[in-house]
Amino acid sequence: MKKLFNFATLILCILGLSSTSLVANAEEISSNYDSLTAEGQLITEEQEATLADFQEALPKARTFARSGNKYLIVLGHGDNELGAQGNGTNEKDFTRNELLPYLRKYAEISNAQIDFYDPNKNMYTESQKKAGAFTVSTSYQSVTELHLDGSIGDETGGHVIVAPGTNNPQDYAIANTLKEYVGWNPKYAGNQGLNYRTDLYNLQIFKDRGIPYRLVEIGFISNAKDLAAIRNNLDGIAKRIIEGITGEKINHTTLTLCNLETFAENNGQIQLKGWYFSEANTLQQQRWLVLIDSATGQEVQRVAVKNQARADVGALYPQYPTAHWSGFEASFPMNEKFYNKNLQVKIGYEANLQSAVTFGQQLTIGGTNNPIYRVYNPNNGEHFYTKSQGEAQNLVANGWQDEGVSWHAPNAGSEVYRLYNPNSGEHHYTLNTNERDSLVGSGWQYEAVSWYSADSKKTSDLSLV
Repeated sequence: MKKLFNFATLILCILGLSSTSLVANAEEISSNYDSLTAEGQLITEEQEATLADFQEALPKARTFARSGNKYLIVLGHGDNELGAQGNGTNEKDFTRNELLPYLRKYAEISNAQIDFYDPNKNMYTESQKKAGAFTVSTSYQSVTELHLDGSIGDETGGHVIVAPGTNNPQDYAIANTLKEYVGWNPKYAGNQGLNYRTDLYNLQIFKDRGIPYRLVEIGFISNAKDLAAIRNNLDGIAKRIIEGITGEKINHTTLTLCNLETFAENNGQIQLKGWYFSEANTLQQQRWLVLIDSATGQEVQRVAVKNQARADVGALYPQYPTAHWSGFEASFPMNEKFYNKNLQVKIGYEANLQSAVTFGQQLTIGGTNNPIYRVYNPNNGEHFYTKSQGEAQNLVANGWQDEGVSWHAPNAGSEVYRLYNPNSGEHHYTLNTNERDSLVGSGWQYEAVSWYSADSKKTSDLSLV
């Protein structure tokens, strides 16, 4: 689509309107505005001559062999032409980068053969070169061209453009899809979402060639609500368009895949990391991580997570756009809501947790009687851990920095031993009795069992930072 600013300026110059009068007449201009006209896709005098020659050369009695179920989908604009623009995107990029992957997904599982016109090309400009629509095989049952509408006003809704007398059940099926997800453009609601035209070049070429053709304006790219409705329902819209074109009902189980790689308590935080995606949802939909009480199934706390790139997951599932950005990472500061609970993690899309999955892992959080306090010595950089609040407060009074509760220890488990080096003033913590005894033999002082750990591994690696 040519820039809307230039089109509006052209109207201003032709009518001799001032900027003030342009605003006053905006409603009238908007009601007469047609994005396909602005995009220069109407039949020109030269094209009329080309069509006349083409029609003259056609056999008087035309029959075309269309055995099987074979359909062609064309994405509007392309090459150097962006099409309609609005809300940070344009027709060319939106249809190819956001809609096309979902169309391909359902085309692959359809019982029909669905082909896509080369996305790198612009069929309209190719038709101007006597290629494009002129060279599409007559074996196709139909051709569907997908666009997004544009407006200098606040118009809304989608519609399906067909030549008069050529409409069929597939046209109405696609129009009803637009009605469900975006709504009909009010101008064409009286025709059940259909717009009959004779002035579009590709439409006339296909009509003359006897190939059923429709141009689908899915909604207004210039209307933020329309664009959001389309983006939030790309999977459903793509499925219904394919079904509308072929007349079939695609039975497909939604694929939802995930992996929780980290679920642990560390330094006063519950930390989570992994990946999750559902083919029924989009990158624009917000994902939520929810901690739930495994005993009751009730939500304890939630946090919104950003999409993180996961090339490894994308490589495994390249056909799903959401797989490439399926990573997540989050942390929950420790608080009293978590005490004495076995926590699980649930993840889903939007506030109502669409396509939700509950991971099997559980994390046990101890009670309030087992806090582990952390203090910091700014002189030697040591972090000191203790379950004794009095000991922590005494160190703070002597210049250490209070860093609060680091985590909560369980009431039972593996013993964590604390040792002290009288030469360096350093403390060391270990689960390993052999290491404890070795250090004592080297001059360290064994102090006590500091706390219990849920980790049953007899190792000195406690990841204390």
